[in-house]
Amino acid sequence: MSFKQHLNRLEFATLYFNMMKGLTVLKKIIKFIIILLVGGLGSGVWELFLKDTIFTIGELFVRFFNSFISDYNNSLYENVGSGGEALKVFSSIILLVLLCLIPIFYYIRFCRTWSEIEESGESKFSEPEENNESNFFELFIEKHPMIVNIIVFFAMLTCSLMYVNLTIQLASETAAVNAIKRRLDIIRPYINENEYFKLYSEYRQIDGIFTLQRLINKTEAIAVEKKVQLPKVNLYGITTPKLEN
Repeated sequence: MSFKQHLNRLEFATLYFNMMKGLTVLKKIIKFIIILLVGGLGSGVWELFLKDTIFTIGELFVRFFNSFISDYNNSLYENVGSGGEALKVFSSIILLVLLCLIPIFYYIRFCRTWSEIEESGESKFSEPEENNESNFFELFIEKHPMIVNIIVFFAMLTCSLMYVNLTIQLASETAAVNAIKRRLDIIRPYINENEYFKLYSEYRQIDGIFTLQRLINKTEAIAVEKKVQLPKVNLYGITTPKLEN
């Protein structure tokens, strides 16, 4: 076996053991997060700490996407008037499945290639004439392990950002719909039916952040006039006006 082949095997082994260490650390982190979330849901910690923390983390991602996508805040609420877009749920699920399957697929192929090299005592793909389409993946992993690692990393990073984006959009639409409906339900006894239906019509016409903010301002003004307390709106890019009677 040549020195280059020994070097390739050493790089492959180093990458393999580093990946195993990384998987062990990742499992511990995931287990800790699950314990934290499950424990928080069953106690007051969710309302006191976790809810605000998750919202703050989401706000950081919103700012990140805003730096690359123009009018990103507006796109978060463009489907509020129609009650939200249910198809985004399926898109998020598909991306989540991909995020789980990519490292599993990579790990299985990686281990299979490593075991084949161990069994043969040398690279079974070292001869150029043996290279064909069927063993191209294994050959590429053995010859360029770091490149494969980088490709997988960026693939997972892209899927992760797409998943976060869809999750933020879905959560923002759902939260906005619930917030508007709750506000309309609270002020309804204090206004006439005609005024209520006008406000509801405005809700159904919401197509972005500006029409959403305008309706929130109107409901807040009515609540202050009627001396009714409305819940604070916790939405990205939306502010609750501070009005005094």
